Amino acid sequence: QTPEQELRALSQRVGWHADNGRQESFEMGRQGMERAFSLGLPEAAFGFLNAVAWQLATAGQAEAAMQCIDRHRAWALTQPAATQADFYIMVAGVQMFSDQLLPAISTGEDAIALVRSAGKPDRALPIFSNIGLARWWRGEFDAAKAVLLEAQVLRDRMHGRGSSLYIDLYLGAVLRVLGEFQAAIDLLAVVHRQFEHEA
Repeated sequence: QTPEQELRALSQRVGWHADNGRQESFEMGRQGMERAFSLGLPEAAFGFLNAVAWQLATAGQAEAAMQCIDRHRAWALTQPAATQADFYIMVAGVQMFSDQLLPAISTGEDAIALVRSAGKPDRALPIFSNIGLARWWRGEFDAAKAVLLEAQVLRDRMHGRGSSLYIDLYLGAVLRVLGEFQAAIDLLAVVHRQFEHEA
């Protein structure tokens, strides 16, 4: 294997470990990223970014997470729309986790525009969900409802109901706050049944 192939394999392993909450993946990811940078392989370095930045953010080190992200900014923003979208998704995730809700909404909207231009609307679903959540947390209930309904329509068209259930969960909560109690009960009952089915 070439060094680049080794780093790509390692980044996939680090991502899997991070997704499953294994803390040792942070140091593995940090070392892999630094090695990729030292070899002049920015794309390989970018492959480690999500796991490393996210673990910094969840450890309460949002500033360090953003510094890590900013090291990739110049390269990422010269890449195709799909890569730029991935970059902005990471930025928005860190902003959300550190309660920077307005910047997270703005960054998420930029990411949605990019995934649409890249012809990958499925990548927009988690972004819509996070924007809806951020607007809910900000008390912008009508705006949250509109975003989550748009996400629901997109999800149902691409995958059918039963996937991306957090969209329905957040929407049900927003409907409850808006006083649309029967709609909230009906939607959350569907979510509950689906979670039980998957358990």
